[in-house]
Amino acid sequence: MYGWGTIFKVDTNNVETVLYSFTGGADGSYPTGLLLDKAGNLYGTESGCDGYGYCPGTVFKVDPTGKQTILYAFGGGREGNGPEAGLVRDNSGNLYGTTAYGGDVGRCTKGSMISSTRPPMLFPPNGCGVIFKLSSAGKIKLSASERLEMNLITVVAMPF
Repeated sequence: MYGWGTIFKVDTNNVETVLYSFTGGADGSYPTGLLLDKAGNLYGTESGCDGYGYCPGTVFKVDPTGKQTILYAFGGGREGNGPEAGLVRDNSGNLYGTTAYGGDVGRCTKGSMISSTRPPMLFPPNGCGVIFKLSSAGKIKLSASERLEMNLITVVAMPF
C-alpha cells in the first residue's frame, strides 16, 4: 500500500479515527484542504495522477459515515485540471475553487511565471488554470475571468 491520502479526525481525547483512505484509483489521491458543512460532510479536492503524470483531479465529498462521493471529475483542457487547493462555499451550497493547469492555453497574463517548476517557466504550455464554480446540482461553470493569472490567488471565505 502506497499511502494515497487519508481523511481522519482526532477527538478531544486525542483518539484518531480514519474517516476515509484514498486508494489511488477512481476515488483519487492526495487530497487537499477540507471544508466542513453543518451536516458534518467534508468537501475537498484531490489532484491524483495516473502513472503517466496526468493529474485531472476531482471535487469530492465524504459524509459522516465515511462514504466518499465524487462530485465532479475534471477532464483537462479548457475546464482545467489539477485542483491543488481547498474550496470555499457560499450560502447557496455552491463550491468555488481553482485548478493549477488547463484553461486557455497560451493566454496567461504576459510575464506570468510558475515558480514551482524547475526551472521556472513563462507561459506554461499546459495553461495557467481556471477558477470554477460547482453548483449544488453538480454543474460546473468557469469564471468569466479565467484568463487571469492563476498562480498567486488567495481566496478568503466568509463563515456560513
